[in-house]
Amino acid sequence: FEIVQIEQRVLVAPVVSPATPAVFLDDEVLRVFAASDVSAAVVEQITQDTQDAHTLWMGRDYYGKNQAKAIYLMITGADSEAARLANLAYCDHLREVGFPSAAWCREDTYVQYVDNGGAGINSSGPVDGFYFYAHGAKENRTDRIMSFHEVFHVYQMTNIFSDDYEEVDAKMGRRTADDPSADVAWWSEVTPIFGVRFTEQISLILKGRCGTLWRVMALLPCRGRHNTSMMEQSSILFRGVRAILLTWLIVLAAGLLPIW
Repeated sequence: FEIVQIEQRVLVAPVVSPATPAVFLDDEVLRVFAASDVSAAVVEQITQDTQDAHTLWMGRDYYGKNQAKAIYLMITGADSEAARLANLAYCDHLREVGFPSAAWCREDTYVQYVDNGGAGINSSGPVDGFYFYAHGAKENRTDRIMSFHEVFHVYQMTNIFSDDYEEVDAKMGRRTADDPSADVAWWSEVTPIFGVRFTEQISLILKGRCGTLWRVMALLPCRGRHNTSMMEQSSILFRGVRAILLTWLIVLAAGLLPIW
């Protein structure tokens, strides 16, 4: 999907972001560490997707703006040695900049992405001062939705100002569980799934590719290219949201709810 710019006509109060924590030693927004077996075209596209997502989620002033930088993108392919060297280059960069966590930088993170593909954020940005984003292009192809999903995780963490790993983990997900010590997927994972899916939907609506208003309001899939696995993951969520929205509309139409 493409990002469609919308002119903002509503006046909003200026947003003040807390001061940048001292642990953020690198003002560069994005640095790429790509394995040599990944084609230049794929590296360029994943990089562009990451930049587009950063612009969308973190381009404007917002609470976590001062932590929206130092994204270290490692792109691996199918060759283990090439991926190992990319991983090593990432760790070397941490040491060169002088990040405290460089002392325990894992030089084998690449293994799971070479073996399984996928993507993930492998650092706690507010605590470490950077976001280690690993993207496995195992079949030498891109996945724009996956890129947007992972960068949304970065956006989530930028809004947490803490130097404690446990507190960051808690605010990323544990707060929604009955047991505050248990990791739950709702806040940390479903939020980006919804955000990315909603953005894709709106993009298609504005390009006139979503059909009727009823289709839009019911959150039915627009006519566009979707990532099957992402759609499978979010199908239950969207059926639930659709049911709630339709119920609200029915009740509203019956005059049982006031309009605020």
